[in-house]
Amino acid sequence: MTKASKTVRIAAVQALAYTGDEEYQNIAMAIEYAEEASLKGADLISFPEAYPGPATGPMDWNDKLDVPIEETFSKLAQRLEVYIAAGGLEPCPDVANAFYVSQKLYAPDGTILCNYRRVQPDNPDLNAFFFAGRRRVVPGNEIPVVATALGRIGLQICGELWVPEISRIQMLRGADILLAPVNGRATHTRLSGMWQTWQHIARARAAENLTYVVVAQKFLQNGPGGGIGLIAGPEAILARATRPGVLIADLDLERLQWLRGRLVDAELLAPPSENESDPTSATRCGQSRDRRPELYSTLTAPQSDAYDFFYYQHDRQKKE
Repeated sequence: MTKASKTVRIAAVQALAYTGDEEYQNIAMAIEYAEEASLKGADLISFPEAYPGPATGPMDWNDKLDVPIEETFSKLAQRLEVYIAAGGLEPCPDVANAFYVSQKLYAPDGTILCNYRRVQPDNPDLNAFFFAGRRRVVPGNEIPVVATALGRIGLQICGELWVPEISRIQMLRGADILLAPVNGRATHTRLSGMWQTWQHIARARAAENLTYVVVAQKFLQNGPGGGIGLIAGPEAILARATRPGVLIADLDLERLQWLRGRLVDAELLAPPSENESDPTSATRCGQSRDRRPELYSTLTAPQSDAYDFFYYQHDRQKKE
């Protein structure tokens, strides 16, 4: 991407994933996906939640790899001159048998710009389902927006896209692109019908915040198909896929700024001229500015039935 351009090419990788003892093989596959995305001109490559890992197998891959995962992805980002978002589980040093779900953002110079730790992880049953019996996932405490040469990037993970407050906070901090990678295994459960709704949620987050939203899912090796990869803009879904592969879309950040800076006015409310085949806007311009913060205190008030993300602390206190 040249400096004069306001277009960013995104690759959302719908990745095939090894699990368990074979999970380390995701590294080689991730490199192949990244190289394919680079050949297609991607500026930013977004991998699924906890991909390449570790997530479902041994946490220590040192005996399987020539170099640590972070070094591999740093060098990959440098070689391809792209931004890469990839993740896995990280052991929590302060809580026994507990982990963070993290997503790291690598820059083209190889530096790790952000190590996002999911702030609203799943409950123990879901954790065990996704992460091979590992029940305790500790929440992080930061909702990040990272300034890059491509624009400002907000990181969140999986079901956090269903939490409108997270996307809204990132929008208020200037996010242009929201990366929301998905694990994907719930596609093959009694929750399988949720995936159509997931598309609508991604579309809604993009429209209400005037941002781009990128969803990438992983698929199990030799497992059933299905699922959704999605790149949504404020005005339309730019690309989608239900199978493994590299999903590509071009994001127009100049258009994004126009939509944010323009309020619905008399000019936009006028009938289109005979020469105008398309509407001026396919979304509500200025939507990100239509706010009454002084009325929103309920959002930060205690909620009696709010999920306790620190349940593991109470378990430990009972034992003590």
